[in-house]
Amino acid sequence: MTDTNNLRAILKRLVAKTYTNADLEILCQAIEAGQIILVTGERAIAVGGDVTDAVFITGDGNLVYIFKGADAEVVRQIVQDILKSFELPALLTHSEFFKSAVSAAERIAGYWEVIVGRDALLAEIKSLLVESTDVIVLHGAGGLGKTRLLLELPKVIPSGTSLWYIRQRAESIEYDLASLNPNNHHVIVVDDAHRFELLHQLGEVLVNPKIAGKVTLVLATRRVFKDSVTYKLGSLAGYQVNKIEVKPLENLDIDQLLQTPPYEIAHEDTRHTLVRIAKGDPLIAGVAARLVQRGESVINLNRDWVLTRYLNDIIHELAEAGYDDRYISYLEIMAALNTIDLNNQQLREKVQKVVGISPYDEDRIISRLVEAGIVERYWMTLKITSEVLADHILIHHFFQIKQADYQKKIIEPFFKLKPQQILTTLAEAEVKGERHAGLLLGHKLRELHYILNQGDNLARLSVLEWIQDLAYLRPDDALVIVDNILNVLEELPASNQQDHPSCKWDIKYERLLSKIVDVLSRTHWVRLSDSIDYLHKLARYQLDAAEYARVREEASKALVEIAEIKIDKSDTAQPTILNKIEGWLKEDFTSNLNLSLSLIKPMLSMEVNSTKIDPTRYLHILIRQGLLLPSESLRKIREQALGILYQAYSQTSNLSERLKIVKSLEGAILLPRSTSASEVSAETWAWLKPDCKNTAQFFLKVVIPNAELPILDAVAEWLWYAPRFSGYQLDEFEQLKQQLQNNNLYQLYKFLVSNRLRGDAQDDQLNWQAIEQRHQLAIKQYIEGLSPTAIEKAISELETIVEQCQTAGESSTYWFDTLFYRLGEKNPEFAQQMVEQALSKNLTIKHHLGPVIGGLYQSNLEVAWSYIKSWVDGDELVLWLAVAGSYHFLDSSRFQEEEWEILHRLTTKQSSLVDYKILQLISRFVPYNPQLSVKLLKIIATSDDESVLLGVADALSWSFKSFQAEWGIKFITSQDFLDILRNFERLSHLNYAAEECLELLGKIEPMQLIDFIERCIKIKAEQREIGEDYETIHFPYSRAVESIRSSTEYPDILRRVRDWMLREDFWFFETPKVLKEIAGSLSESLYNILMEWVRLGEVQKLNAVVKILCKFNSGQLFYHLSREIICNTNYEIVLGSIRASINSTPGMIFGGFSNFIKQRLEEISPWLKDENLRVRSFARQMEELLQQNLESELESEEFEERNW
Repeated sequence: MTDTNNLRAILKRLVAKTYTNADLEILCQAIEAGQIILVTGERAIAVGGDVTDAVFITGDGNLVYIFKGADAEVVRQIVQDILKSFELPALLTHSEFFKSAVSAAERIAGYWEVIVGRDALLAEIKSLLVESTDVIVLHGAGGLGKTRLLLELPKVIPSGTSLWYIRQRAESIEYDLASLNPNNHHVIVVDDAHRFELLHQLGEVLVNPKIAGKVTLVLATRRVFKDSVTYKLGSLAGYQVNKIEVKPLENLDIDQLLQTPPYEIAHEDTRHTLVRIAKGDPLIAGVAARLVQRGESVINLNRDWVLTRYLNDIIHELAEAGYDDRYISYLEIMAALNTIDLNNQQLREKVQKVVGISPYDEDRIISRLVEAGIVERYWMTLKITSEVLADHILIHHFFQIKQADYQKKIIEPFFKLKPQQILTTLAEAEVKGERHAGLLLGHKLRELHYILNQGDNLARLSVLEWIQDLAYLRPDDALVIVDNILNVLEELPASNQQDHPSCKWDIKYERLLSKIVDVLSRTHWVRLSDSIDYLHKLARYQLDAAEYARVREEASKALVEIAEIKIDKSDTAQPTILNKIEGWLKEDFTSNLNLSLSLIKPMLSMEVNSTKIDPTRYLHILIRQGLLLPSESLRKIREQALGILYQAYSQTSNLSERLKIVKSLEGAILLPRSTSASEVSAETWAWLKPDCKNTAQFFLKVVIPNAELPILDAVAEWLWYAPRFSGYQLDEFEQLKQQLQNNNLYQLYKFLVSNRLRGDAQDDQLNWQAIEQRHQLAIKQYIEGLSPTAIEKAISELETIVEQCQTAGESSTYWFDTLFYRLGEKNPEFAQQMVEQALSKNLTIKHHLGPVIGGLYQSNLEVAWSYIKSWVDGDELVLWLAVAGSYHFLDSSRFQEEEWEILHRLTTKQSSLVDYKILQLISRFVPYNPQLSVKLLKIIATSDDESVLLGVADALSWSFKSFQAEWGIKFITSQDFLDILRNFERLSHLNYAAEECLELLGKIEPMQLIDFIERCIKIKAEQREIGEDYETIHFPYSRAVESIRSSTEYPDILRRVRDWMLREDFWFFETPKVLKEIAGSLSESLYNILMEWVRLGEVQKLNAVVKILCKFNSGQLFYHLSREIICNTNYEIVLGSIRASINSTPGMIFGGFSNFIKQRLEEISPWLKDENLRVRSFARQMEELLQQNLESELESEEFEERNW
């Protein structure tokens, strides 16, 4: 160890910047040895020494030398740079990997210096590396020598190729990958690839433009993981992936191995015995040979006992005399639980109890296991280093030779703490061939069924969470549990689907179903058909029940995800789904159609998109877009999907359903959504052409002859895009175009309803001015062409258009309404006859009579007025709406008393639809009759319909804005304004306009706004008790109270709200939110008002003040007020709240959370020297808490950045 005086001298030279390279070398050695420590959270460097050297004594009696201020910053930076140099790289050279691999091998079975029986494998690997294969997967059972094979790669890689090995415990790989030379070819090797947590990032080197095509990945893994490791790499379509199985050695090879160093078993009979035990497994052979070298007899030696005996020997070397069983027991628990989290105190105490050790004993056991290399420790997590060893302990100790009782040692003490991990471990053991683990798992699953049947929804949700990973390994059991839960809950009455509705921890049925969707998203990889059936059931679950809409959406999304064709997964699922769809449509066509179409759509899409994290650059995302390559399997999928759509169209006569089917057929070609036509290869266009041609023929033969107008319009849109985008020249295109042009009724529909009049030019659809002129011209020509003899036909055609638009859900009727207005204005006789027929025959046209009356009002006032009077006197809503709609076309400046009276009568109809129409027009009326307009607004504001009330808020807010001539300022009195606003208390949520109105109220009558807020808080509490959603003022996003601060009543307002804290129940929690919104920050006014209570020293009021301070926990006034409270009380409940406020972030923070903690430490530092003892004591406790949080946060931030 370096002399302390020497270290002090070196640090001084560092500060003065006169140091040498020798100084840095000595400093590195001191840091590595722990002689120099960077003190977290302090601006100091501590150098250990003895009594004569020390100038400062730490809390544990250690003596240190301190640098402070600027000097400390210089030393700190140098020390940090040195510490960074200790970070382990993710990429190892062959010599570095060789050392670790040999060291690990020697601890278990010894390192076989001469590789035997693998010449053919090495030759195969060599040939693949010469071909520049993208990915090579070496897979085989544990212990067959895959790692040893990887050590031979330098002999087979091509000349000039760089060879790298991934460090298994690497914290990050992006920096190492970014440092690769893009001019060289690289072979990157991952041993135990299934255990490498950053494998998903490594796959990006294959597609990263910088090094793509210059990297070969070699992955060594267990046989059962050979597919999953390639899946974790990401999208591998288009890349060459070769999988090589590493098989057991021949007996001759094992015999040869046993004759080479380090075993050198010369006795032939002994070798033959070991050959029979090994059964081609070099690991077993090596362990057995080591036992023989130690003097073990080969008599009665068998495969199962080989690893057990050797493990016991290792443990015996570690353990004190007579305590071997504690190490074995600790490893048994770790193997069963997979990991032990040392931060989980409850788990640690249970482990200590089961093993029979004290916390001190546990620390010593952990230390020795880590030192021996049997266990690795990462932060506060322990895991057995060798998976072979972990499997051996788990399977042989618990299930085969039953050295330990799994039920008593694992399940009984630990199941409540780690149920998911225990179930998963058992399932994995079963997959690896252990039948007894499967039997034990089956027994535990039967217990879970009892929980499902007898427990509540919380218990059922817990079970579903436990079996999430099990869904991959035991999908049948997971599906049985899903079926059990669905059956149990379906048998419950609707009112009983939530257990104990008053219980705080009640789990809603909807949440259970969502979790089932999550489980089914995992089971489908193995049990596709059953999983689809259950997801289909959930996608249609209680279609009329709004509360299950989210469940239906999640299940539908899960099905769509399965149906999507992706470049990194097989296309075997799509035929299964298509067969299911055919059955669903036969069973219940209408209720299954929407879901079926949503599943077919992604199967017809040729576009693929994906996003991945870029491991080579921090906070970068790789976005990949492209097209699927034509294939025979894709051809069959598209043919079946299109066939289902063709057949479905013929199965229904429902206009809405047929329209959806036609719109789904856009997948028959590529439409210009995100892909440019120029990006599509000629081969792909040729491959897609038959689909386009077949769809065009389907339109010609099946659709066009009997299609309704909206369907013809959908075909016209398809026809407009298809030739322009694809470049196809098909006779069917011309035939379709001709048939649409020859359909006169569709031509009428096109200019009345269709969203645009499509021209022949490519850019014509974007010329809105030209489109507008064509619409106006078409309407003019239509009216001029009407003859008295054609009135009946015209009315019939218009009725057909309106009816089909309404059925199809077409809401774009602007030009239709324009035509009806022009008819009333230019052809009153026709308009009158159309009105009479609409009324007598109850035609759909009745819904569009408002524009007609508006036109008649201009051409024949007497006729128009007769209709208006009779309709208002009647009780038909459609006609009331027509009257209200007609006012849109009238000139308010010409209104007489009769027009105003009609408006007033309409508002008394108590119809939300009528009210809303009047609200849309009220700004037109105000200049000519402000008194009545405000009166109408007040009447409508009493509506029970929230949408109408929000419309009132819009109208009221707009009335105060310049583009509305600020008529609200001119005509609405304060009392009228207040009367309208009181109705807003009935709103469950405010919109932006309502917030603006309340802000205006704050300027006019600030105390009235506080009255409003107080009433809203009371209503909220009442609604919460009955389970209703209500939060009119949604803090902290409301701007309603911002205007109060400039009021002369501001101090009185703050006092009034502050006093709410003395009330019971919800006021204690709601009041700080209101004060935060009113004050914004802890201003002088609020500070003085809170100090009034602090000076009183009453516990209730002090507690109220600190609760308020939680919302104002920043700035000097916060610390001043907190200090005053600390000086005046010893009540822990009060002091605890101040600690919580200091430890909480004041709203949003930027940068790492550690920066916030450092800032807090700086802010409380003056208290450490405060003249008041209570303040100093509080500050020391607060400093310790913040220091602990800072250390934890720094570690977390560093880990997060490394693992981006």
